Amino acid sequence: MSNFRVLSASQLTTYATCTQQWAYRYAEKAPEESRSGALVLGSAVDVALKTLVHQVRSGEATVGTVKPKELLHEAWGAETSSKPEVPIDWGEKGAPANLRTAEALVEAFARLPDLEQRIARIVSVDLRFELPVLDPRTEQPAPGLGVQGILDFVERDADGKLRALDLKTAGSRAGWSPDDTRWHVQGSVYAWALKELHGDAAAEDVAFHIGFKLKEPVWEDRVVNLPAAARRRVLLSLIAASQSMDRATPFPQKSWACAGCAYSRRCDDWQSTPGVVLRRDPFAA
Repeated sequence: MSNFRVLSASQLTTYATCTQQWAYRYAEKAPEESRSGALVLGSAVDVALKTLVHQVRSGEATVGTVKPKELLHEAWGAETSSKPEVPIDWGEKGAPANLRTAEALVEAFARLPDLEQRIARIVSVDLRFELPVLDPRTEQPAPGLGVQGILDFVERDADGKLRALDLKTAGSRAGWSPDDTRWHVQGSVYAWALKELHGDAAAEDVAFHIGFKLKEPVWEDRVVNLPAAARRRVLLSLIAASQSMDRATPFPQKSWACAGCAYSRRCDDWQSTPGVVLRRDPFAA
């Protein structure tokens, strides 16, 4: 068994939200009971938009000739069929309505008036990183701990600095105010990682391009300045979470996240099942 653990921003967020969900997903690697339709939609839109950007950057298509709806349908088919044994929970609206929303989001992105300029600023797509977690108190690597992630895009900001640009889909604008995003976990990890990779050439902030699933879907930008305190906080959170994972006994924490949890039925009966065996795993993320 390896003594090295690799975390991610999503794993840290899951652990903070519900240790039992984290244990099922990351420690036990239990099969999902269902998949969230919102996550399936978000993944399909993500793939379609990255394909669109790639086609324009490579010269395969132009902003005027790219076919966003076709790209979405290809991504949708791949995403919905990727785990045929796991049912998708589409919610009250059902699959057709979710597909129409996804189509509208991709088409709205393709109609952005400055799309060509946005794509020209992108220097990297799906940038993967894996780095040792530095303890900000000592500036030394935390023993046996790393962090990894995939940046949707890296773009150049107005000052020529490298900045993480992340695609998101959301049901409403709630949670996207400056106060809500000042300590954004994923954003803090990404900003810190770019600083580690590129030093002063990297920006202090991170950008989000958010597709809001409103009656008329719309894309909006949020540029979040993440102070050094936010980067310090997320590094210490990764260290504290890793230490807690070794010592703590998982248990369910009821919250808004329960509605889309992939382990709802099993969670209802968690008292009657054997406890999850926690283990360090270099591929945990």
